[in-house]
Amino acid sequence: MLFRSDGLWLVDIFNAVYSMFFIVLVVFANTGSLLLTLAGMFEILFSVPIAMFAWMMIGQDQLSILELLGLFLILCIGADDIFVFTDTWKESAVMPHSISGSLATRFTWTYNRAAGAMLTTTFTTAFCLLLNAASPFPSLRAFGLFNMFVVIADYVLCITWYACATVCLSRLAGDTCKPGENWEWSCCCP
Repeated sequence: MLFRSDGLWLVDIFNAVYSMFFIVLVVFANTGSLLLTLAGMFEILFSVPIAMFAWMMIGQDQLSILELLGLFLILCIGADDIFVFTDTWKESAVMPHSISGSLATRFTWTYNRAAGAMLTTTFTTAFCLLLNAASPFPSLRAFGLFNMFVVIADYVLCITWYACATVCLSRLAGDTCKPGENWEWSCCCP
């Protein structure tokens, strides 16, 4: 049965919306930027269609609701990746001048540190999900394999899309704002 007849499925949908709203608020509190929050949420949510493409490329033609429950998994993992990259980017601003002196050196330092840390967590999570392929239950195998693709896609999007969004916003702020000002709240919309 797709929907429960008791109406409790509506409660499940509201809980899903609340959890997504909570993640958005926490990401916004961490980044301090509405644009970076939106870029991060795009990165998290777009990892699912990329995983669907990879899922079809390995010959699968069906996707059940169980695999899509991994959306809650990737909301948490994706938010964590955003926190790692954003905090490392903020840390690079207060490093010695050899690191914080230019946007290129800040990005290089941030990328090397953040991408390496995220790769470790992504690899371990993806490997654990891949271990589900040994399960005798087909639904558990499918859950693990599909969500392995989701976790890998999120990592790739975080080190490409989100990293570019962070640098572009910083460059925009550097070109149009006084030092230390936020582009969204000080320069664009005072």
